[in-house]
Amino acid sequence: TTSLGYSVRYPKDFTLNTAYVNTTLGPGKNIKGIQMVIPVMMATGTNLSTDSGISVEQLPGVTECSATLFLDSVVSSSTMSDNGVDYSVAKGGGAGAGNLYNETVYALPNSSPCTAVRYFVHTTQLGNYPKGTVKAYDQTSLNGAFDGIRESLLIAR
Repeated sequence: TTSLGYSVRYPKDFTLNTAYVNTTLGPGKNIKGIQMVIPVMMATGTNLSTDSGISVEQLPGVTECSATLFLDSVVSSSTMSDNGVDYSVAKGGGAGAGNLYNETVYALPNSSPCTAVRYFVHTTQLGNYPKGTVKAYDQTSLNGAFDGIRESLLIAR
């Protein structure tokens, strides 16, 4: 999506949502971007919900780009370098009625507009299902897919 100033590659079985808006921060504080939603088959028979996905989001007019700006409640924040790219990283999440929401945001500190990649993982409690009917999702596979998408992000200079 070069009209947004960046491009990203994602697996063909993911669904692209170009009308994506993150409303985490509350009314009037929408974060626009694009989202790649996991394939239904990745969630089938597991405790992973089909609304899980990865998004590229931008906050214009920010002087210091940080991952914490993209979350309403930050559980932890740090920095990391991956393949020569520096990231500001923040983790957040919530829970309710047997649902768990885990978010990890990887922001590019020197980007303008402030650009970040959000991993959104929605799962349900395994204990809420009859024994043997649902298995734990493959966290390694999901994170690998998300990492590959994040690593493909190219920002136009």
